[in-house]
Amino acid sequence: GFIGPASTIVGKTVGEINFRQRFHMIVLALHRRGKNVREKLETLPLEFGDTLLMMGTDQAIGALRNSNDLVLLDKPHVPSRSRRKKIPIVIAVILGIVGFTTFTEFPIVASAVVGVAVLLVTQCISSKEAFDSVGWNIIFLIYGMLAMGLAMQETGASTLLANNAVAAVNTFTPPEWQPYVMLAVMYLMCSFLTEILSNNATAALLAPVGISIALSMGVDPRSFLMVTAVASSASFSTPIGYQTNTFVYGVGGYKFSDFLKFGLPLNLLYFIGAIVLVPMIWPF
Repeated sequence: GFIGPASTIVGKTVGEINFRQRFHMIVLALHRRGKNVREKLETLPLEFGDTLLMMGTDQAIGALRNSNDLVLLDKPHVPSRSRRKKIPIVIAVILGIVGFTTFTEFPIVASAVVGVAVLLVTQCISSKEAFDSVGWNIIFLIYGMLAMGLAMQETGASTLLANNAVAAVNTFTPPEWQPYVMLAVMYLMCSFLTEILSNNATAALLAPVGISIALSMGVDPRSFLMVTAVASSASFSTPIGYQTNTFVYGVGGYKFSDFLKFGLPLNLLYFIGAIVLVPMIWPF
């Protein structure tokens, strides 16, 4: 939000006006004269021309649009009346896709294609909107990593990595603890890569390695696959591992060290939870 010249909050601090209670919004960062400010926001006097990065509910944002204190820079998406009439169709399509996939052997891909076709025929969305919504860069990245994962399987690279990892663990670990230690190693590998690559790419790349490790140890591969899925989705420590991290990093003016400071404890919490719970739910 942009602070205009007639705003009543000019010259006052966030703490003085009790910003959170007054607007039901949280100030995450402030942009002033080409610089991002994120520290001591509670005691910093607000000035005309400041831009605030805020977070709040849809109701709070809607109320703030009618306020003279802040000018919201983003435009709300207001569906047309003709689109609103099609809400039941969209809900029915979603329930149909979930229902067919859950209670029949109909593939989810086929269900999704049929669902999109229904949305196009009923003009819930246009063909241009459907095409523009496709994240082609993500698709190419995922398929590229799937191809790399397949290449690792076909060339024996995943088996080689698995055998070396298992041999190293077996050398320094008692037999009864070897599956747990290997599971922890698998989690750490996924956790490291997902901070650099996307979660989908990491899972596609390391899933074959996890399966090979489980087979070489003679245990159920499901636990290793679940750890791969959990660790690949737990990207907290870098601003490049996930889209929302990157967005907040750029807009909020955060530093790389901020993500390490708050992300590493979260990664540790997820690591402990996964290593304890996954073997209980999917035993070796």
